Amino acid sequence: QNNSLTFTAIVEDQSSVEWTFTGDGGLSSTTNPTTTYTPGPLETGDVTITLTASSGTPCEAITDVESFVITIDPAPTADVGGPYSTLSVCENGSFSLNLADTTNSSSVLWIGGDGDFVPSDDVPNPTYEPGPLDNGNVTLTLTAFGTASCNINATSDITLTIQPLPFSDAGNDATICVGDNHTLAGFVEDNNGQSWSAGSGDGTFDDNTSTSTIYYPGPND
Repeated sequence: QNNSLTFTAIVEDQSSVEWTFTGDGGLSSTTNPTTTYTPGPLETGDVTITLTASSGTPCEAITDVESFVITIDPAPTADVGGPYSTLSVCENGSFSLNLADTTNSSSVLWIGGDGDFVPSDDVPNPTYEPGPLDNGNVTLTLTAFGTASCNINATSDITLTIQPLPFSDAGNDATICVGDNHTLAGFVEDNNGQSWSAGSGDGTFDDNTSTSTIYYPGPND
């Protein structure tokens, strides 16, 4: 499938030749001893090609017919599948490629990213685990390799967004006097919110959702 086949007939003492076929493809010429058969877009299976050689004067109405069969194997296909419920994955998480599919292939291979394909990169439906260098968008490519008789490959891509883990830093330790309060200057990144908690203390915060806030020690601090 997707390939063409050229053949040349050996004919002699003929006035004309005619090629015919049973498939839904097409011939580059039906009257030339050398012609090329191109399969139809979805054509597979057996196609019978027939050559009829007709005589001329003085051997009128004499024909010689020869036929042969070509077998068209289907081309490989690759599809990463979808839609998936999400294309985002945390940097310490994993993404199951369980909707991917291939057909008519001798083998498959996944490439892309810095992470690992589990259990391996040569199965149709592995799980991808991001690597330390994966950051932002990562494109994974599935390749389906054709068979010996249909030596072409098919590919399909999927792009994942690797979300970094949130990071927080409360700042340096501090010692204060009884009755004093303390200004906190925290730092966060790759987060969608933050909150201060007193931990072992019983004090309160001016605003426990702001990175910069004031801590008021409680009576038991």
